[in-house]
Amino acid sequence: MREIEVPKEFKKELQKFNLYCRATMDDRDISWDYNYDEEEGGLYLNWSDFSRMDMIGGIEHYFDEIIDYIEKEYDDILLSETDCDSCTGSGSLTIKYTPLTSTFEVTTVIYTQGVNNNNITKSFDELSKQSRNWWNQNTERLYEKLNDDNFVQSLIDENDGNTDFEMNFSGYGDSGSIDDGNYSANIENLGYEMLDLYASGFENDEGGEGTIYFDLEDKEMNLEYYENYGDSFVGSREEIKLV
Repeated sequence: MREIEVPKEFKKELQKFNLYCRATMDDRDISWDYNYDEEEGGLYLNWSDFSRMDMIGGIEHYFDEIIDYIEKEYDDILLSETDCDSCTGSGSLTIKYTPLTSTFEVTTVIYTQGVNNNNITKSFDELSKQSRNWWNQNTERLYEKLNDDNFVQSLIDENDGNTDFEMNFSGYGDSGSIDDGNYSANIENLGYEMLDLYASGFENDEGGEGTIYFDLEDKEMNLEYYENYGDSFVGSREEIKLV
């Protein structure tokens, strides 16, 4: 535990401040919450209940100096901690002051991103027997007709005899789609049905991307899906006591 010696002129004010906090906040901690983004210039204060407190005297300015000191120190620490292969360059800093012990608890959290690789191959016969998702029970599903040779031939005919199709898709932040391509609306709709079955939510949060292949001659579908996911870990944690 690190210790910071309080100047003599603030010792009595600190004692009064601690008693005031305990009387008005039921021994709750005082918090400063920061976001960190390297591209946005580093640390920036997100929220603090310290600014809402009605204080008299110089203790407020003394605390501001300590918080400013911690902020500058951890701006550099977070720069180092977010420099890793899977890090997104962002994180958070939380400072909590406990009046009961005159102690600051300082914690950094680092945000990371990874990728899950999914590869799915299904015959048309297998696809035609695939159960519907619970949220889509009533509308027509084209994949249920893929075991019908006449339907498959109609797909070939409407695409000028083409039997191989490759569709790329991507999404992020609640928005995503299949890229425009040289195929009929039915082929595109089959692509969205494959996403519905095997890559549902590819457009949400960190998103994902991939490719759907249809082989109408061999009657087979393959879907490659790279699913992004977010995670986090605690970078630093320490206590600083005012003495």
